[in-house]
Amino acid sequence: MINKIRKAIVSVILSAATLFSLSTAAFSETYMGDVNGDGKVNSLDALGILKWRTGKGTIDQSVADYNHDGKINASDALAILKDSAAGVHHSSSGESQLTENKYYYSTLTKEEKSIYSNIVTAIQNFDEKAYFPNFDYYSGVSTLNKIFQLVKYENPDLFYASSNSWSYGSYNSTSYIVPKYTLTKTQANNMKKKLDEKADAILKKASNAADDKERARIIHDEIINMTRYRVDYNDRSNAEADGPLLKGYARCEGYARAFAYVAQKAGIQTICVTNTQHMWNMINLDGKWYHVDLTFDDPIGAGDILNHNYFCVDDSVLAAEGRRVTANMPYPTNLRKE
Repeated sequence: MINKIRKAIVSVILSAATLFSLSTAAFSETYMGDVNGDGKVNSLDALGILKWRTGKGTIDQSVADYNHDGKINASDALAILKDSAAGVHHSSSGESQLTENKYYYSTLTKEEKSIYSNIVTAIQNFDEKAYFPNFDYYSGVSTLNKIFQLVKYENPDLFYASSNSWSYGSYNSTSYIVPKYTLTKTQANNMKKKLDEKADAILKKASNAADDKERARIIHDEIINMTRYRVDYNDRSNAEADGPLLKGYARCEGYARAFAYVAQKAGIQTICVTNTQHMWNMINLDGKWYHVDLTFDDPIGAGDILNHNYFCVDDSVLAAEGRRVTANMPYPTNLRKE
């Protein structure tokens, strides 16, 4: 039975090889999945893994465990084929197009970057678990927790994964995180289309902006004008980008993630920043980081009032009011830690 399955997989890969070889990419460094060392990650690498499993040929085993589950088998071959079709490629250090222009990711160690990438990929694929081979679960739970939070702080498109509920585990020296999905894959895909439509409509209004700061201000204003502050801990949208963009209400997390969603689509490096009571944004303009707080610029109970008191302000403004940030997180700010 196993041989029949393996032969079926080989047949699928061979039939797809011609199609996907047209969309392969060459890189200047070693990439995960490039088991034949030709500088590309495609169906030929998938086929190489399957042949190697049957004792035929050789491969670079250091980049063959593509799905990072501690094994080299047909699952890696299928994952390579899937990512090759989608145009996604991962370097041996764990970097990929998924982490491009991500500030929090850039602050991590090589091992932490690999964990970050695995979490993002697992959530995007709606995988049951994200695996981290040879990671010490018992001494590293706090690290896993921090990285998972950072993933959510700068990837607002992962709105279907809970920010407050997930679990950890370890088996045979392989640690893992179990995300909790708040939507089905079909629901998430449908919502993503609606979010992109709304974001594109906002960005169209900002198309003639003189610079990124003006573009960010337009995004800031548009989201505030369509949103009312409301706290509802039973509604997942309340703390995600779809709260403001699709439902017209949210608490601070929703404001921040909606702004990050649209600003990132505009090419502005944007993250979410927190303390124990609040979430807001920071954006990178010409190499300098500024605070942006849509919630505070949309006064509660003041009607349709739009302020810019917390738009693109530096640390001194927030420090003067005593605002702090969560300790042990790599925020680009000198505000005091809680």
